Amino acid sequence: AIDARSRVIVGHHVGVTPHTDAIIACMRMACRDRAVPASIHIDQGKDFTSKLFVGYTKKERRQYRKEYGPTWRDQLRHRSDIVWRGICGELRIKVIEAIAHSPQSKAIMERWYRTFQDHCSKTFRTYCGNKPQSRPESLADMLKDTSVLSEADIPDMDETRRRIADAIELYNLSEHSAHDDLAPQAVWNTATSLRRAVESELTALMQSRGVYRVHANGVSLKVRGQNMVYGAGAVALRGKGGRDVLVTLDPADVSFVCAYAVDGEKRRFLGRLQANEKIAANTSIEELSEAIREIQRRRKDFNRAAAQQPKRIRNAADEIRAMKQHELAELRATGTDAKPPDIALVRTGFESVSNTVQSSTKTIDEGEYAGLDLSAINISPDECDAGDDDLLSDMDLSRHTQDEGSSDPYANLDLDTIDAVPMETGDDDG
Repeated sequence: AIDARSRVIVGHHVGVTPHTDAIIACMRMACRDRAVPASIHIDQGKDFTSKLFVGYTKKERRQYRKEYGPTWRDQLRHRSDIVWRGICGELRIKVIEAIAHSPQSKAIMERWYRTFQDHCSKTFRTYCGNKPQSRPESLADMLKDTSVLSEADIPDMDETRRRIADAIELYNLSEHSAHDDLAPQAVWNTATSLRRAVESELTALMQSRGVYRVHANGVSLKVRGQNMVYGAGAVALRGKGGRDVLVTLDPADVSFVCAYAVDGEKRRFLGRLQANEKIAANTSIEELSEAIREIQRRRKDFNRAAAQQPKRIRNAADEIRAMKQHELAELRATGTDAKPPDIALVRTGFESVSNTVQSSTKTIDEGEYAGLDLSAINISPDECDAGDDDLLSDMDLSRHTQDEGSSDPYANLDLDTIDAVPMETGDDDG
């Protein structure tokens, strides 16, 4: 955070990733060590325009602008139904948002980044450049061979914070061409009036997370993207179900939060709410962020490993389908995947016939009835026994006659003139 008048760096924060808590920490340093500004010029990023910091979301801002017009910020100050106005609203700081996608609208801050790069960033052995054109020539070799850098060349977070703080202090005490070679700190000292804030109240305000609704399990809020729940069964929230409370969180200890009753501009302390999930005491918000990042890294590694594993076949049908596809692929590779001719079914008209005519043939053995003289057979009915099973015992071929009007062509045949000839086995003409 830089003062637009004197170019003094009034606050800074060094972290792993940018987020709203980092912006609040920088703002807290500026208000505690320097002064509370009358107005603040911020970027339109989601970390800067969060409801925790400015008191409204982008959707609410569009709604207020449509309802009240250009003076919507002044109208919000007089509304009594708004119980939380954000950190800037509670400190009566006017918020000015920079033009989107326009670095020229915040040229003072952007120009200082180049000064910081030349006087601080390039002094690190692990400097990677702020763009591809400014990368060191030895960067590719260092990335390929990790033995090029020793452990002493790679600073930890504490050393990084110390070196950056020294560089900022040196900048504030150095001469600046914008003020006729006066140091930014010297110009700051010429200020006639500065707004101050009580440190205890400022600390409580900077720890505020906003207004939350009390549920059966307490209050639920997001801390660095992680959903945290506090106050299940807490005495301080007894009788507060369904009501709104102001919640504050100490960045140095995320194992508990403080709840305040909201009544207009008055705040009444209710009590401390312990986390529902057991968290070690004095766990900082940075340690919580590191644990969250570790979980995300493990999840990505697991998903990457699972994606590289072969797909599991669920049932036998999938197995058969896979085998058929493999066989078809082999046939196509060898050029022998020509399909056989299709067999068409033709209806013949006999499908509806229910009774099937079955023909039976009997082969005559040469030893049985061979050389039989049919003329010599003359068996009277008296000689036939009722129980005789012989087929010829009941027959009298000499008496075989045909009734008149019969259609049998052999009805008047004289069997006496027929000589019995031995029949060959299997002769169909016989």
